[in-house]
Amino acid sequence: MGSYGEASMGGGYTQSPGGFGSPAASQGGEKKGRSRAQQIVPCTVSQLMSAAQAEDVFRVGEVEVAQVTIVGIIRSTDKSMTNIQYKVDDMTAAPMDVKQWVDTEDPSVDSSVIPPDTYVKVSGNLRSFQNNRSLVAFSVRPIEDMNEITSHMLEVVQAHMLLSKPQAMVRSPLLIHEPVLLPVQQQNCRPMSSYT
Repeated sequence: MGSYGEASMGGGYTQSPGGFGSPAASQGGEKKGRSRAQQIVPCTVSQLMSAAQAEDVFRVGEVEVAQVTIVGIIRSTDKSMTNIQYKVDDMTAAPMDVKQWVDTEDPSVDSSVIPPDTYVKVSGNLRSFQNNRSLVAFSVRPIEDMNEITSHMLEVVQAHMLLSKPQAMVRSPLLIHEPVLLPVQQQNCRPMSSYT
C-alpha cells in the first residue's frame, strides 16, 4: 500500500502525469481542460450522495470522479443469477446500494455472497438510475485488519484536501508534510531574564 502523494507510484492526487491535476484527454471543444480523476478515489458514502451530477458525470468538488472506493459494513445482501446486491453502510449517510455482477460462464470466479455484518472495501463505478445512486462494483472484499477502516478515512481526508486545492497551489506531492514558516511579529519581546 503506497502513499497517494508519491509521484513514483505512477499517479496519485498530484499533478504527476496521469494524476488528478491532469486535464482529461480532449474529445471535442467542450471537454478541453476539465479536471478528471484518473485513479480510484477514496470516498465516503456521504460524498458520493452529495456529488454534483451532470448527465453521467459526477463531481466531488471541482474534480470529476468515476472510480471510487468506500469502506463500510454490509447491512443486507440479495443474490440473483446475474448479480449480488449489497447495502454497504459507512455511517456517513444512508447505506449505499452496491451491485456486483456475477460471471456465470467462468466457474473459477468466486461468486460467493459476503454475509451481513462484515466490514468490506468496495471498489467500483458510481452510477445513477432513476435518481438512485449506486456503485457497480468490480471488487468487494472483506476487511482483514480493522486498521484498514482508519487508513481509508485518512485517505479520504487527504484526497479531499489535495483535490480541493487550486491547481496553482499544488507544488509538491507531499504538500501535507511540508513545514509552514510563518512570519513572527515582535511585540514587546524581552529576554526571559528580565522577568525575574
